[in-house]
Amino acid sequence: MPSADGFIQGYNAQAAVDIDSILIITVLLTQYTNDKQQVEPMLSQLKALQDNFGKPETLLADYDYFSNNNIQACMKQKITPLILCGREAHHLPLEQCLRLDAPEPETADTLVKMDWKLKTQSGGAL
Repeated sequence: MPSADGFIQGYNAQAAVDIDSILIITVLLTQYTNDKQQVEPMLSQLKALQDNFGKPETLLADYDYFSNNNIQACMKQKITPLILCGREAHHLPLEQCLRLDAPEPETADTLVKMDWKLKTQSGGAL
């Protein structure tokens, strides 16, 4: 894999984890460095395991997985995407942590609703 020091022998590992039980459902290893390319293969693996684990309702992922293609891939399988739309600051000021959630936007735009949900207190907890 390419790195800051040239090429290294390594892999990019992905894991699908049930957030309630913290059970690893499936894993994926690749030499591709870009996480954005790994959502669709992971969704395929999860679909193959539905008889054992059920159908996932939500995909929760960090900004490295954000792309319109990944959002559409989730929607196509009727999985709610919750993928950060940008990098998030750590250790927010107290007044920002305690402010009330903004009202839900009145739009059918999945991206706008996803971004709103992740900025709510319940979305932040996820």
